[in-house]
Amino acid sequence: MLPVDGLDALKMIPSGTRNIGILAHIDAGKTTLTERILYATGFADVPGEVDEGTTIMDWMAQEQARGITITSAAIRCHWAGCAINLIDTPGHVDFMVEVGRCLRVLDGAIVVFSGVDGVQVRTETVWREADRFHVPRLAFINKMDRLGADHDMVLLDIQDRLGANVLPVTLPIGQGEAFEGLIDVVGRRALRFSERREGAVVEAEVPPELREAAEAAREELIDAALEDEAHIGMFLETGDLPEALVWPALRKAVLAGRITPVFCGAALRHIGVQPLLDGVVRLLPRPEDLPPVRGAILGDPVRLGERAPSADAPTAALVFKVTRHRREGTLWYLRLYSGSLRVGDTLLNPRTAEREKILRVYRILADGVEELAGASAGDIVAVSGLRASTTGDTLCDERAPIALEAIEAPEPVVFVALELQSEEHDEAVTAGLRRLLSEDPSLRTWRDEGTGRHVLAGLGELHLEIARERLVEDAGHAVRAGLPQVSYRQTITTEARAVGLIDRQLHGRGFFAQVELAVRPLLRGAGLRVEVRLDPAQVSSEYWPAIETGIRGACDRGGGGGLPLTDVEVVATAGLSREADSSPMAFVQAAALAVRRALDAATIVDLEPIMRVEISTPGEYTGAVIGDLSSRRGRLSGMVSRGTRQVLTCAVPLSNLFGYASELRSMSQGRATLTIQFSQYDIMPSHLASTLRSTGGR
Repeated sequence: MLPVDGLDALKMIPSGTRNIGILAHIDAGKTTLTERILYATGFADVPGEVDEGTTIMDWMAQEQARGITITSAAIRCHWAGCAINLIDTPGHVDFMVEVGRCLRVLDGAIVVFSGVDGVQVRTETVWREADRFHVPRLAFINKMDRLGADHDMVLLDIQDRLGANVLPVTLPIGQGEAFEGLIDVVGRRALRFSERREGAVVEAEVPPELREAAEAAREELIDAALEDEAHIGMFLETGDLPEALVWPALRKAVLAGRITPVFCGAALRHIGVQPLLDGVVRLLPRPEDLPPVRGAILGDPVRLGERAPSADAPTAALVFKVTRHRREGTLWYLRLYSGSLRVGDTLLNPRTAEREKILRVYRILADGVEELAGASAGDIVAVSGLRASTTGDTLCDERAPIALEAIEAPEPVVFVALELQSEEHDEAVTAGLRRLLSEDPSLRTWRDEGTGRHVLAGLGELHLEIARERLVEDAGHAVRAGLPQVSYRQTITTEARAVGLIDRQLHGRGFFAQVELAVRPLLRGAGLRVEVRLDPAQVSSEYWPAIETGIRGACDRGGGGGLPLTDVEVVATAGLSREADSSPMAFVQAAALAVRRALDAATIVDLEPIMRVEISTPGEYTGAVIGDLSSRRGRLSGMVSRGTRQVLTCAVPLSNLFGYASELRSMSQGRATLTIQFSQYDIMPSHLASTLRSTGGR
């Protein structure tokens, strides 16, 4: 493809690598689009099908059985002289940590929208995450051949709900059952897709009835993209701009974040895939187009350092995923931001201060790998041989140490108790849980003090179900899970201060530490913030990490009821040490004691997780659905008509949503769809908080 005014198309395409991800709400067609991209680029001889469990990217047994993406998968393909490192991410909210850690290392993205449903809850989440990491992106409106598809509706939805400056690069020829092809707006041509050969493109004239709309879209594109004065002058003089100049201007606008180009098609029928790939290589950035990555300089966390995206700079890489390969064992996925690495190299992990040796380097090919001699800046690869590194760690040149920004995992909101087939299996299950947590940082585990059972916490029922299945596979023993339970929290509504003093003699040795701190309430969703602001003359900085450890441990145990604290700031403001008797252990205890005393003086309230729920239902069931949500303490925040359906948005406590999907299906005769996503913790009604305290909970 890529014909451009008789010029060699490749001359206007920056060569090199594109590191991109595909993001979407569940069922928008993200994995189907990925499989069609692999087919169009020649990576796959036959396109994989989600419904048949034959996709390349969804290779896990749990993914194929459920027809959804659970873990991000990476692969490398080629188009128009460019290497594309492609990552397919999950669309289900329970696996959102996969999206966050992939966006952390991607240079560009394709966000897929359903032509029928437009912007959905999960789409908003991934879009905001892409905003947070400043990832340039393209939009792809999929399923334009479905009944109810509405291209203009989706454009307006993206503008209104996401605040994006969206500009169509392709327009549909017909919609729904009448959908038959695309208009290439920049190239002023119609693109028909052959039924005889999957994905084959046939060019034609733009239908007369669509020429006016196509020209208006082209002018809007040029108007939004142009910055070069010579090109502006040419456009003002002639009213036109050649295609060879339009694409570079659009590319600058995309990289600057001023516009989001919109493509459209029907991935299942291979329609629109090639123009989208053209857009990837023409519009999305190469690694070298990005600004230097920044990180903390080892030994001076206040001062930030930079690493340019060059093979000549000191090596800096981020571990963004840990996984187990069926043949190669544990692999660590790296994004190499600067420098290079080769098999046998030794790099420093600034968090652990340990040196890590690279035993092997691999190109990632979904569940397969290709062994490499090394990698350089801009590459996404897997390595083996690491001992103490995990998700979010930096690996760098020990002569120029730097710690890149770590990857944050969301807090779990639901947990289950695990029942072992036999206590003899406890050691194997414990090891299996450790491996699960190294792969998925959004999981948590602990032992119940009363029963001694393992407890597994995650982001939702499906998240925990998949984790348990993987644990059984790994440990090789039956592990049953109890009923899901809500992970409650506590916060404070008043500020308080306290002093913790440890001054003891034990076995002839002194233990002395004093810590003064303040606890303050924060806004909902702020989480837990801990800061140590001490005078080094009073307390040596070598004890500050121990103080933070003591504070965090005490906050995890909480006040009355033993629930972890959230939306709280704890600041250590003063302290004392004694040269002969002070130790890190003493400061851990003193800090924890100060937190407990401060919480005794503050006003504590119990919090429950509130979920954002979006329901798409036929109009005739709207009243019944709203009434049922009210009975679950749901608060309706929005209602939008889309054709014959109503889309309801509301906030509902998680404790009232277990089993709701089945009840909604029954209420709507299987015609309503549901999306549930964590929103924030909020104060529980007092009568429910009293019940929680009497029954216990976490």
